[in-house]
Amino acid sequence: MRGRRSVKTSSRSSVSWKEISRQARLRFGIEQFWPGQAELIQHAIAGRDAIGILPTGGGKSLCYQLPALFLDGVVVVVSPLIALMQDQHEHLAEADIYAARLDSTVPARKVRQEEAALRRGDRRIVLLTPERLANPDNLAFLGRQRVALIVVDEAHCVSIWGHDFRPAYLELRHAIEQLGRPPVLALTATAPPDRLDDILTQLGIPDAHIVQGSIDRDNLIFEVSRTVNRQEKEKRLLSLVGRGDEPGIVYAATVRCVNELHEWLVSRGVRAARYHGQLRAAEREQAQGQFMSGELPVMVATSAFGLGVDKPDVRWVAHWNFPDSLDSYYQEAGRAGRDGDPARCVLLYRLEDRRIRRFFLAGKHPHEAELRKFLQTLRSVSANAGVTIERLVAATGLNEKRVRVIAAELEKRHVLSRHGALRRLARAMSDAEIESFVGSFENSVRADEERLRTMMDYAESTRCRVQFLREYFGELPGAPCQRCDNCRRPVRPRRRIAAQRVAPVPGETSGPQPYREHQLVSHDRFGTGEVVQVSGDEVEVAFARYGQRRVLAGYLRPAPAA
Repeated sequence: MRGRRSVKTSSRSSVSWKEISRQARLRFGIEQFWPGQAELIQHAIAGRDAIGILPTGGGKSLCYQLPALFLDGVVVVVSPLIALMQDQHEHLAEADIYAARLDSTVPARKVRQEEAALRRGDRRIVLLTPERLANPDNLAFLGRQRVALIVVDEAHCVSIWGHDFRPAYLELRHAIEQLGRPPVLALTATAPPDRLDDILTQLGIPDAHIVQGSIDRDNLIFEVSRTVNRQEKEKRLLSLVGRGDEPGIVYAATVRCVNELHEWLVSRGVRAARYHGQLRAAEREQAQGQFMSGELPVMVATSAFGLGVDKPDVRWVAHWNFPDSLDSYYQEAGRAGRDGDPARCVLLYRLEDRRIRRFFLAGKHPHEAELRKFLQTLRSVSANAGVTIERLVAATGLNEKRVRVIAAELEKRHVLSRHGALRRLARAMSDAEIESFVGSFENSVRADEERLRTMMDYAESTRCRVQFLREYFGELPGAPCQRCDNCRRPVRPRRRIAAQRVAPVPGETSGPQPYREHQLVSHDRFGTGEVVQVSGDEVEVAFARYGQRRVLAGYLRPAPAA
């Protein structure tokens, strides 16, 4: 991407690539672009829709920060976290690029000042959350400005609907339309093919130019540490933390787990902070500041922590529970080693943890009864009554998140742009169309279950972990990485054990024991393990040191519960 080029801007005369490169050096100290950056910058300046899938630490922010200098109008950046916007705001100030932040932490007087500066043309970038963009007053104000580009940062959030899902992401397509449909630039680190299609649909940019870099970062060392009980997990985690001098992040699935782990680590002399959504904003800000400064080098957190945290020297990331998908896992693991030095990404895998994820999946999508109640209510709304989210929530008795998800999915499938069209659509839908719509959510549930199975397949795989990740994200597998645990310590294929039967425990009858899943068992040769599956007199057992093996039940005996 070097040499003289001319790039047509959305509303100015053409600008040379030489000038773009000069500003990159002057403002950001960049002498050479990362793969994909130059291509995305060109598309943004030319006013064309694009989506950039670049690895964590791959310089996604530059892809809109640099174009903002050349576009005739303001760049609206939608970010998921206030902390992320604060970090971006500081970096822009260092580059002498004036940006306005419109978020809940900015006092009303300051917001009025920023709006006045935007009207004068003194701000090139506006940073705000999807909730702020969906606000009618903000939309009306931005609609009176010249919006040259809309940027959806961390665009994978558009496609991930979880227990902590934010419905405002479903309104982005409407907001883009109400702002006059300016060009859209979506940026993310992860988007396997099915996620990519959903992002393009949700944002209404089906023909966007796609720039996809490799997910592979050759300084990351991926490992899975299989554990059979909590004590073993704790032992492995303490081994990874060491003296607690190297910065690292421990991710856990629930707030309760974060609190317990944090208390346990501190009780063992580890200087650790904690971060989750139930802490007060001041507590979260303090914890993040202590971690970033190195005062507390270990952070224990839910997935709420990470976006916008640009700490380059994180030497390890550990997952106490496995995430719901490889998308989530790679996003979180990729926060390690952004300085390019070696860093470890360790998954502490215990099969029993799948119960947590299945619990979340059970409540993630609307149930059939909720869908039918929504459609029935929509059909019965008076023609003179306005259809609003608030009215639907009151009429159906469903929570707001459920109502917004169903309404957005109904609109998406029928290419509608306003909630007012929902009533007409519901009345026009045939019984067959209703059944198809209800069935579409069942497909979404199955897709999520498949992602969870793939996450477990990754944990149990004996092949190169980087090859596994490449294939999942739509790349060719390539050569083995030679740095993950499977490449460094190849696992021999499982085989049936022909060992001598253990002697019966005094007081117990001889013969096979009636084992059950998750039960702890003991084997004379392989030690303690956890039952994975029982098939007749054969038992699949995950042993801490020897991996997963199939043995006859007679060679096992119950082990004391942890």
